[in-house]
Amino acid sequence: MVDLNRMAMFTKVVEAGSFSAAARALGLPKTSVSRQVQQLEEALGVRLLHRTTRKLELTAMGRAYFDEAVLGLRHLELANRRALAAQAVPSGVLRVAAVVEFGTRF
Repeated sequence: MVDLNRMAMFTKVVEAGSFSAAARALGLPKTSVSRQVQQLEEALGVRLLHRTTRKLELTAMGRAYFDEAVLGLRHLELANRRALAAQAVPSGVLRVAAVVEFGTRF
C-alpha cells in the first residue's frame, strides 16, 4: 500500500516546482521531502520525476500519477470535511426539565 503522506509530498513538490519550495511550505528539511518522494517512486516501481541540478520535470507516468493523486487527495479531504461537519451539527433528542411556571411563561 502506498503511503498517503508520500503521495501528498509528491503533489506538493510538483505544485511548488521544486523540493526546496515544497520543503519550506511543509516546514520540513529538503532531504526529508526528497527521500519521501524517492521512497514513493521505489514503492511504485516507476520514476515520477526527472531531476537535474537546475530543473525538475514530471515523467509521463509522473504526470498521470500526479493528476490521479491530486484528485484522490481532494476526495479524501472532502470526506474529512464532511465527517467534521457532521460532528459540528447538533443532532438527537434534547430533554429539558423545568418547572411548569417556566414553560407557561416562556
